[in-house]
This record gives sequence, structure tokens and C-alpha cells, in this order.
Amino acid sequence: MIISHEHRFIFFAVPKTATHSIRAALRPILSEDDWEQVDLFEKKRLPIAELASLEHGHITAILAKEQLSKTVWEGYYKFAFVRNPFERFVSSCFFIFTGNKVFDLNPPAFMKLLFKAPSKLSGLHFLPQTEFVCDDRNKILMNKIGKLESLENDFTQICHRLELSCSLGEKRNQTMHSHWSDYIDDELRTLIIKIYQPDFEVLAYTY
Repeated sequence: MIISHEHRFIFFAVPKTATHSIRAALRPILSEDDWEQVDLFEKKRLPIAELASLEHGHITAILAKEQLSKTVWEGYYKFAFVRNPFERFVSSCFFIFTGNKVFDLNPPAFMKLLFKAPSKLSGLHFLPQTEFVCDDRNKILMNKIGKLESLENDFTQICHRLELSCSLGEKRNQTMHSHWSDYIDDELRTLIIKIYQPDFEVLAYTY
């Protein structure tokens, strides 16, 4: 998460949606009074105990709304980026499990096994994206949701809206794998849709 008091915006970092590339693009315009929480590549904490204690930068909109002042929450431009749920699931699996011999041997089979152990899907990288950008009724709490599929264009629009001079550089923390469709058969597709149906419906992705 980044909170800029100077430019009056809040960036919500949804896991596996180019968050580190976006952070790197935004940092040059941040002032000393602006805040960031992150735990990969750099370690920074927000000056809010409840949020700092999480020790990661992927803070949900519901929690942020509870902890930030009404002036900040209502007055700042809130944005995040999301990603095709199929692609995000595959990317998260490769990010977390690459190097695991069982996963490396047969990624699709390993992915199916995850759905038989719900605790494995409770981590940040597997939470539905709606949990980061919506309230508990799946009402979007962002002013703008960009999509990874149109990252350059959507980021440019956000910067224009905020009158920021920023540009995306090289990709950071990119997970290497083939196209998501190479790993997902009908059985796995059904399992993913069941878990991530809010992402498909609220964020307008086709399944």
C-alpha cells in the first residue's frame, strides 16, 4: 500500500498484479511525508500500528477504511489493479511452489490438490481480489480499478487523473511460466471458478 498525502491518493497492492512495478513507478514522486507499507525488496511500514503489525503491504480496503481517518478515506483517490483470475491463480502457484519437486513434476495435478486442502488457499496470494478492493457485500470501494491486461494504458490514465509524471519501468518480481491455459483443464477451471466467482463477476472477467 502507498498513501500519498501530497498527491492525495491511496494505492492498494493486490498480490500478483504488478504491484512492485507500480510501486517503483510511484516512488519518485513521493514526499517524505508520504507513507508506504511493503515487505519485499524493501521493508517499510505505515505509521498506523494495526496496519504495520500485518508485516506485509497487501492491505484490504475494508481494513484500511477502518484504520484511516474519514478525511483521508473519503478525500483521497483510491486505486488498485486486478488480473484475470485464471492467470493470477497460475502465477501465484508458480510464485509460491516453484522448487517443490511435486509441483515441478506436474503443476496442474498439484494445483488440483490445493483445492482439497482449503488451508493452502487461505494465504494472501490466493485470496479473491474482491477481498482487497470491495466491502463485505462486494461493493467496489475504489475510485479506479485498472487491469493488468491493459496496465500501461490504465496506469497512464490514473497518473493523468492525479496529475503525476510517472512511467512504468521494467517488470519486477515477474513469475515465469507458460500461458495459464496450458495448465488449466475443465476440472481445474471448474474449481477455480467456484472459489473466485466474485472476481469473475464483480471485476468483469469471462469464465
